[in-house]
Amino acid sequence: MGHRLNRAFYPLLVFAALLAAACGPDTSPASPTAPVQAEATAPPTAEPAPTPTEPAPTATPQPTPTPTAAPSPTAVQETTEVDPDVSRFADETWAFLERLTEEMSPRESATEEEEAAAEYLRQELESLGYEVRVEPFAFERTALDRALWLPDRTLRLPDGEAFAGIPLRMSSLGTVSGPLVHVGLAREEDIPGEGLAGRIALIQRGEILFEEKVSRVAEAGAGAAVIYNNVPRLFAGVLENQAAIPAISISQEDGERLLEMMAAGTVEATVSLETRTYSSHNVVAELPGGSGSDRVLIVGAHYDTTPDTQGANDNGSGVAALMSVARELADGPPLPFRLRFLLFGAEEVGLFGSRHYAGELDQDEVDSIVAMINIDVPGSGHSLEVIGDTALTGEAVRYAREHGILIRREQSLDGASSDHAPFRERGVPVMFILADDLSRINSPRDTIEFVNPNRMGETVAVVLNAIDALIDTMTPPRP
Repeated sequence: MGHRLNRAFYPLLVFAALLAAACGPDTSPASPTAPVQAEATAPPTAEPAPTPTEPAPTATPQPTPTPTAAPSPTAVQETTEVDPDVSRFADETWAFLERLTEEMSPRESATEEEEAAAEYLRQELESLGYEVRVEPFAFERTALDRALWLPDRTLRLPDGEAFAGIPLRMSSLGTVSGPLVHVGLAREEDIPGEGLAGRIALIQRGEILFEEKVSRVAEAGAGAAVIYNNVPRLFAGVLENQAAIPAISISQEDGERLLEMMAAGTVEATVSLETRTYSSHNVVAELPGGSGSDRVLIVGAHYDTTPDTQGANDNGSGVAALMSVARELADGPPLPFRLRFLLFGAEEVGLFGSRHYAGELDQDEVDSIVAMINIDVPGSGHSLEVIGDTALTGEAVRYAREHGILIRREQSLDGASSDHAPFRERGVPVMFILADDLSRINSPRDTIEFVNPNRMGETVAVVLNAIDALIDTMTPPRP
């Protein structure tokens, strides 16, 4: 492919109307990174069955340079010329992803892990010759906002030890302190005769509804309810009615840890469900000197993960692809726009990084953006997908047809979003690129062995071609 330095000039007429068309509406509110809420979809009047919160892994081919499945009927493949750079990009992205997952996983949103990853990425981009800054931002999160699913340290002990918990849907807000008392399954016969006034009820999951458990201990005077799982890991629970007290769920492992401590003596605890302010960071990189143009092209990807996961596909694969694009363009000739790479923090809990960045732009800055290309979860599946502006996605499909890359153009992915959305909402032309297997994202099963390096290499090739196409629209034809 060559990309600007050693490829033939694309016909200008193919994209003469690209920028004008790019200002049209984008029909894609979509992305795969909406939080997965384990068991939260169970009927509100019934406690979910005591099964693990993650489905068993399915058999998936190990990473291989080529897909092993036949193309989907809706995927496009009209091979006329194989792009020789795809295999090189695949090798580059795989090498970076190996380092990232080994050294910087997990990268849970708004944590010290995420901050360390931001510094790591700053150093990587600076080594390529970019001017890089790490921009902090703050956001508020209400503990009961289920759209911002983030297991927090909602249960704390006086010595500072803390346990991750998830508020039950319809829990009350508040901060309650008192001694823990174990009440088994919280059946009627499990409640002590003297009641639970001034105490926090520790309850085992199982047999009866969450609603019944929480209501019973509240009626007995408990200030808060803590339900621990009866199978490994955290879970999300649902109450039918508004609870009178704060109610959270914790993992089986943490519940058993608390029981061991209680066997040795009284355990004081605090359950806190409040609105809190969190801090995160965006990483912003540009080539020094710029292009002399006031126009800007943004290529973005989020680098944070959900808890307890490598985040190899979501979104280590997107970060690896972005870094390969940055490497490819670092030593190229001047572009007719400034090239800006954005690595967003706190995407997994509400697109906070991209919302902060896009929200801080004044209208002149918005108008200066040629396009925003977002790369999220491109590493697992049999084909790529593109969503967004008609001209941008149309060019991606055209290029893929000519270079043997399976791709489909989608209108949206229902019920999810990603970092292109805040830019699209401000009228910026966007293209979102991903791959078609989202089965492991936001889970501990999102590991590197399920990432296909060829999908990442193809993503890099498609993005570089999109940049070339935008260059063509802004470069006067030679006389």
